[in-house]
Amino acid sequence: MTQRSTGSARAGLLMSADYYTYAHSINVCVFGVALARESGLGDTEIKEYALGAMLHDIGKAEVPAELLTKTGPLTPGELGLVREHVLIGERILREHHQLSETAMIPVAQHHEKLDGSGYPRELSGQGLHLFGRITAIADVYDAMTSKRTYQRAFTPFETMKLMREELKDKFDQHLLEKFIRALRAR
Repeated sequence: MTQRSTGSARAGLLMSADYYTYAHSINVCVFGVALARESGLGDTEIKEYALGAMLHDIGKAEVPAELLTKTGPLTPGELGLVREHVLIGERILREHHQLSETAMIPVAQHHEKLDGSGYPRELSGQGLHLFGRITAIADVYDAMTSKRTYQRAFTPFETMKLMREELKDKFDQHLLEKFIRALRAR
């Protein structure tokens, strides 16, 4: 099986296991690419970014489906299992030599937060690559504006307000302003 077909097979597995995650991955890629363009990245960098962003949640293919669609709050143990999807995704993609190290950044850093409160490595500030900061914004924006089994969909306005005020220490606010401009341009 070629590297490309292995990635396609994994994406298909993810789609069949959890359609929300599949659609979310597409949305994060589209939102992230828009922000990358607004940030002035060139075509080569954007292609690298897009590959990683599209596969950022590929590790969820190995997380029990019932945890991804659970209607109530997760127990601490269940939350730990779901959080492992980042490391699982890195392992899957490294085993199959799917992505360059640069394209791996959205996979590895999409749950990291500017203030160090993210996971799995609790990176902060300048320890977060631009691709990680972009993906964190796109990921949270799409998750919050989507109806989930455990949460209502927030409006885009509500989401931006939360990300700018209550969650301001979690995200690069300069990038968030660029994201708002990118959304307005659409």
